[in-house]
Amino acid sequence: MIRTLTLLAATWLVGGWASAQLDLPDADRRPRKRRPRPELTLPKSAAPSKGGAAEAALPGAAPAPAVAPAEMEPALRAFASVRGIRRTSGDAVRVAVDDLLALGEPGLAAARSSLASEDPAELVVAVRVLLSAGGEERGRVRERLRGRMPARSAGPVIEALLSLDPVGAAPTFFVELLGHSQGAVRTAARAALDRHLSPELLPALERQLAARQSETRLRALEVVVSIDDPAAVDLAFDALGDEGARVAAHAARFLARSDADGVEARLLDEVMREPMLLREGSYALLALIDREDERGTAVLSEEHVPHLLANLTAGNELSTVAAACALAGIGFRIPADSVTASTSWLDLIVPHHLVRAVSASTYHRDFGSVQVAAQRRLAILVGFSLGSDGPAWQNWWSDAAPTFRARRAAIRVGPGDVDRLWLRYEDGDERFSLAGESAPASGPALFYLTSTECRDLLRALSREDVFGVERLPNAAPAAARRTAAMRELSVGVGEDEKRFVQVADEAWFERVVAFARSLRDNNAWQRWVDPRRHPARRELWLEQRDFWSETLDPVLRGRRAVDLALDALAGGGSPEALDELERRFVLEGVPDAGDVRPLVGILRTRELLPDQVGRVVGLALLAARADAARPAELALDGGAAIDRELARDLAAALTSRFGVDAAHEIARVYSAQVADLARSASDDLEAGQRAGAVLALGADPSSRELLVRMLEDPEDAVEAAAVTALAEQLARGPESASISDTLASRTTSASVVVRVAALDALATLSDPRAVGALLGGVSDSELVVRVTAANALARLADPSTAPILVSMLARGPGSELFEPAREGLSNLGVAAHGELIRAVRRRSAREGSDGLAREAALLLAEDGVPLAVSPLLTILTEDPTDARVGWELAVLTCVDFRNHADPPGAWWEWWDLVVHDDSLVWLVAAGARAGLEVPNGASFTGHGDREAAAFLFDLAVAGAPHVSLRARRELGRRLGHELELVSGTDGLASQRGEVIAEWPE
Repeated sequence: MIRTLTLLAATWLVGGWASAQLDLPDADRRPRKRRPRPELTLPKSAAPSKGGAAEAALPGAAPAPAVAPAEMEPALRAFASVRGIRRTSGDAVRVAVDDLLALGEPGLAAARSSLASEDPAELVVAVRVLLSAGGEERGRVRERLRGRMPARSAGPVIEALLSLDPVGAAPTFFVELLGHSQGAVRTAARAALDRHLSPELLPALERQLAARQSETRLRALEVVVSIDDPAAVDLAFDALGDEGARVAAHAARFLARSDADGVEARLLDEVMREPMLLREGSYALLALIDREDERGTAVLSEEHVPHLLANLTAGNELSTVAAACALAGIGFRIPADSVTASTSWLDLIVPHHLVRAVSASTYHRDFGSVQVAAQRRLAILVGFSLGSDGPAWQNWWSDAAPTFRARRAAIRVGPGDVDRLWLRYEDGDERFSLAGESAPASGPALFYLTSTECRDLLRALSREDVFGVERLPNAAPAAARRTAAMRELSVGVGEDEKRFVQVADEAWFERVVAFARSLRDNNAWQRWVDPRRHPARRELWLEQRDFWSETLDPVLRGRRAVDLALDALAGGGSPEALDELERRFVLEGVPDAGDVRPLVGILRTRELLPDQVGRVVGLALLAARADAARPAELALDGGAAIDRELARDLAAALTSRFGVDAAHEIARVYSAQVADLARSASDDLEAGQRAGAVLALGADPSSRELLVRMLEDPEDAVEAAAVTALAEQLARGPESASISDTLASRTTSASVVVRVAALDALATLSDPRAVGALLGGVSDSELVVRVTAANALARLADPSTAPILVSMLARGPGSELFEPAREGLSNLGVAAHGELIRAVRRRSAREGSDGLAREAALLLAEDGVPLAVSPLLTILTEDPTDARVGWELAVLTCVDFRNHADPPGAWWEWWDLVVHDDSLVWLVAAGARAGLEVPNGASFTGHGDREAAAFLFDLAVAGAPHVSLRARRELGRRLGHELELVSGTDGLASQRGEVIAEWPE
């Protein structure tokens, strides 16, 4: 019982300590004096020698009592049972540890010998045995950690030390291990320290900051700056002068971001302390530069210019580049027409040194520390970035230097500059530009602004100080460095420009972009250019601007936008005009029956994608029904019947242009009229007309005999339409066995298009005879028939199909039937669990990988079946890189060990400590860890009550991603449909109320 509690405590305390391994270069190889320390002598082989195993001796320890060879045999067998296995935890390791401890001294003797092993599992067993024994045996483990370790055992050994020897595993011991030669040990030690950060560690870390090896100093500094204490800030200041460039740079980055009292003043004092910048002063200056750029504030000013100019010729590359970067920032903030300062240095000497720095004209050990700042400051002076492309920067400077003039942070806007105002915005989803009449007409998706709109924009920009030095711009990154999260805003007057690149949200930026979007949306009509009338957007704007600036009535504006969009579509303009028409047609009074004729013309003449054809038809039907004054008959689709002539014209346009390919769109047209029109069209000479009419008559029960006759139509498309229409009628009204038989017969004895329609129809009807027909379709010689049959089986959701779907799943992801089979099994839910469990168990009864068992286990996991944990863990143990299995394990178990040093081992440890037959318990525990109030157990009984619903919804919102998905799945199972969370606080609150209201009593 005590051991179980110890393991439980260890699991909660250290389960997530291991972090991703720090990728650092090899340690400094300079010779140095080591303090005398007894070394652990390791044998050449991990296996004990035949003459007896050599024991790892702890200096000063009493000699271990001799053990007879016969007594050693059980202990040696215990170690042999784990040697070579991949997992360093789990049943095999725990059994070996228990057996060895039960043997007493022979077990300890074997563990001392195996402490020298290079086999990860064997070493972990030895460590756990010795740590459990206590006393001097624990010292052997700590000494072993100081030597070379098998990489996979470092994390488990340190975790064992933390859980079984908390006194010996003092944080100062892990500080010592920061200087270890192996990355795996350093990573595990750092993970342990991250959980025990405290000011008490600083003296030990300070000693490591004086180590000979720069890598040790760097790792120690990384821990120091993670401790919230004034003494940590002092140590970072001391590290600014470190001879190791990465150490000094790390200290500078920390101080640049530090909010500790007085940091900024101390950095500035360090910069100005000596006439010439020393190493610590140069790095302090780099910290101030980073601080200015990241916070958008000015620390250095014109009063510091003489001191920095003197250092431009100091002869030290580090101080020269740091001074050039600082001067670039100061000069950039001084207006070009300032009479208080001469800034000629900003146009030549400063950019010259910055170009030398970014192009590595003179390479030096601190190059990596200054290059990024130099790139950033050079980019704000020139307005663009070439990244680290040194030759490109050099070529540009050789051409630009004679006439170069640096950009400035401030832009003067005079009374006559209003119409020269412009703005450009771009992010991962949208790009647009705004420009006054006299502004440079360039940029993506350009919209022209009237003088009134330009004045409104100028006021909005001025309120946010966009043109002043208070709002510092930054440069656009090179194209290769752009990310989807980057948003770029450029504003200017004539040729003067300021550019802002944002990733994090800033209130002023959001306000400016929102106002710019409102101007763009108000001018959306400019997009609908008819190339037949206007060669460019500017001509359209000049013609229409008076109407749009003077007319405020939304109906009149909507009607004008519709006319422009229709003309643009008819003339070959942007197909996005369809979006505008759909947006405007929902406004009452905007669509008109007169719009049908232009839309018919568009169908006849424009090249349209299939989905665009359907959208045009939908718009035409809305327009045809817009005349409320005309008395309406009841159409097949239940709405008001449209004008007969309009319906004929629309159907004829579709038939002449697209033929039978437009049958479903033709059916929409006839469905908007009374049945007589469709019946008459069923005799049309055009197959497309007949097919569309037949599909429309599926909604007319009185047309069943006609539909049966149409099964004999010579055109396959018409026969297929009759099959679909009859299935719709059977689904709506009394079933006819003879018609069902007729449909089933066409799954094998008809053309491909008819077979496909018949299979779809049978699945729609959920006919008992469908299963046999669909199974036959899965074996059809035509791919389209096989896929249709498989998808139909998935939709049918018949429990009797589970074995067939599993056999289809076994074909693997390369088969066209794989995804339909997976969807079908998912649709079956509990009804498929028996077959999926059998698939998993068949795999566990034999060796080797099995793709079917993996997919079956994943499907069970998605359904919250706890039995899936063990097979998924076995798969993850065999292949720790299987990301999908790792994710589903995290979702099902509600604990995420994917970033653990040994993910399978951590999950096996967890599995041994929880109930195995109720996955809801794991979800409830995750809610408790998230701080939610957990309802009593009765709330979850059966379907669960509304208190359980509220708990699950709150967990879906507040939980970690894997827990949130598990909670959403649980809600979906209990609600009977998937749940996608809406965005925004108000939306979530409303959705929560809807879910609780929908929950059955």
